[in-house]
Amino acid sequence: MIELLVEILYDQLRSLLTSMVALIDNQTHKIDSKIKVYKTTLGDFLVFLRRIASCPQIQTLMSSAKWTDLLVNIVQHDQKQGALVAIDDLRARLLALQLLTTVLQNCRPANHHKQVCIRPLLISFELAIVY
Repeated sequence: MIELLVEILYDQLRSLLTSMVALIDNQTHKIDSKIKVYKTTLGDFLVFLRRIASCPQIQTLMSSAKWTDLLVNIVQHDQKQGALVAIDDLRARLLALQLLTTVLQNCRPANHHKQVCIRPLLISFELAIVY
């Protein structure tokens, strides 16, 4: 039952990001207000996810590769190959980083996936400091 709920939440987050990409790609002055609404909605949804991630069972499910990859994608600001969207909203990026911190605490120290998540984040922070 909980697995299904977490899967629905993942699909909802991915759908929200995909909708943002479509709006940003077709950006006009009339759509600017919709983009602001999507950014606010994304931030609010990440707050909700962080809140429910306090449950150990949900934390375990959210520590899967697909969840952490999506959260790393939100935190990174570049438009690299295969990236879903470059989020320029600082609030959403910081909330995703907080959620990622909560989720990665559940991974075992020797977990290879945890190392795979941390490496791009460190590179992203290094690039942000340089610029």
